[in-house]
Amino acid sequence: MTTFQTPKGEVLLRKATLIDAPKVSELRREALASNPTSFGSSVEQPDRWSFQWAEQLINSPEDYSLLLIAEYQGDMFGMAVIRRPNGTKVSHGSTINSVYLKPEWRGFGIMQQILGQLQQWAMDRRLHFIKLGVTTINESAHRSYLRFGFVDYATEPKDIFFEGNYYDEYLMIKYLV
Repeated sequence: MTTFQTPKGEVLLRKATLIDAPKVSELRREALASNPTSFGSSVEQPDRWSFQWAEQLINSPEDYSLLLIAEYQGDMFGMAVIRRPNGTKVSHGSTINSVYLKPEWRGFGIMQQILGQLQQWAMDRRLHFIKLGVTTINESAHRSYLRFGFVDYATEPKDIFFEGNYYDEYLMIKYLV
């Protein structure tokens, strides 16, 4: 749990608990509905944003995932997930996904704080790297990840198909060791 000041006031970043599951589900649904080209999941797939989806993430073993939420005065406005695979040969890395900040909270350095918390989680587990993907049209998110030290290592062509259009995705990595 950490707090920091923004021009809008003090923000709290913390691990989600079961009490948060309904709000997490609602925020995830909002993310999928308002930014359909940014996510591989769709709002038409309730299993990708339902209460059960949130509950499963929250109940995941702490060494294998973290669902981090951002709040202002008790109102949840952001979230991100970091996961680590449990296979012996692949458990040295992690992946960030399900990243979302409500538009009115963007541009205040909050994403850098979130990434810092996720990186600390990975470092506490002695992981070697963090990977993520971001659609090439999401330029502000891409710049934010670059500022934090991620680098592009590939572009996945036609990764997302939505309303008759293809969207490529930058695959990014940040090495921790």
